[in-house]
Amino acid sequence: MKNKIMENLRILIIGEMPPPDGGVTVLLKILVEELSCFPEVKTIIVDITSPRHRKSFFGRIRILEPVIWAYSTISKIVYEIRSVDIVTLHVVTPKLYIAGLITLFFSRLFKKPLIIRKFAGTNYNDYRPPKKYLTRWVLKRCDLYLTETKALMKIAENDEIRHQRWFPNHRPMPVKNVCNIKSRPCCKFVYLGAVRLDKGIRELIKAAEKFKDEASVDIYGPFFDGLAEKDFSGLSNVQYRGVLQPKEVYKTLCSYDALILPTYHEGEGHPGVILEAHSAGLPVITTNWRSVPEIVTPDCGILVEPRDFMGLYRAMKQLCDDPNLFVNLQKGARERASQFSSNYWAAKFVEYCRSVVPDDKLVNIYE
Repeated sequence: MKNKIMENLRILIIGEMPPPDGGVTVLLKILVEELSCFPEVKTIIVDITSPRHRKSFFGRIRILEPVIWAYSTISKIVYEIRSVDIVTLHVVTPKLYIAGLITLFFSRLFKKPLIIRKFAGTNYNDYRPPKKYLTRWVLKRCDLYLTETKALMKIAENDEIRHQRWFPNHRPMPVKNVCNIKSRPCCKFVYLGAVRLDKGIRELIKAAEKFKDEASVDIYGPFFDGLAEKDFSGLSNVQYRGVLQPKEVYKTLCSYDALILPTYHEGEGHPGVILEAHSAGLPVITTNWRSVPEIVTPDCGILVEPRDFMGLYRAMKQLCDDPNLFVNLQKGARERASQFSSNYWAAKFVEYCRSVVPDDKLVNIYE
């Protein structure tokens, strides 16, 4: 039997790394950490995090930061690209057309295959020209396009982008699962994420405050949209608990019964916190919104309509009142988690990289 394997696969990874800690930066960091477990793979990172997210090194001369950052970033790409087998770009949609054009130019100049991985569920067709057309042009000319959601795969197919694959959000699986199946009534709910209006915070407060004392909701995350801790003062069943570090998320989730995420955020893809909840064995109450139903099915959670606080209240009450449903959804969440293991998807990423590297980079091994 004849197999082909890559002897030493050198991958250039261009994307945003922490700090700051956010959905995109954490997800890329997870992939990089998982790839370090593959002895045949070497990763070279070019961090393109915007200088406005970093501490200034230029004092008051902030006008120079974007120029210096752009020159430094492009210089790193040019320097590193010559020694790799493949170039991979990991970005959100708004940054794809500029970062994509630059990366495509240099990958073609140095004759390196290019994989573009797009985060979140934003449709590039929602943008105005020329941004929309430039993004589509870049995606058609890369060697492989990885989409976070299956809905984006259909959009790509409609735009005749045939070289695309599904590459969903994913999370590390715990080595030892410290979250046991809870047989007691479901009463402790948690929201974890950006505290913003289009994540359904107002609706969540209205739903939670309809309970007497049989349910509580704790909220973790940074504030947006003018919301502040004072907006949670005087509430009976809702408490704001501050911001968690990524390493604290799993352990914190284990102390709750169910996750609530009543989102109607326009850029929603596969919310990472839902996958975190799956790994902790928590049922999820969320919305029938965009691609969220791809990762939350009736065996692991409850879907309600966006902006429907009464539907949210009924879903919470259903979990509180039905212990059998609560136990079954916990079991379903654990089973669902295995489909989004970061170890599995890192191996898949390596497989995708190998599939577009020219044959002359491969060695033949016979068994």
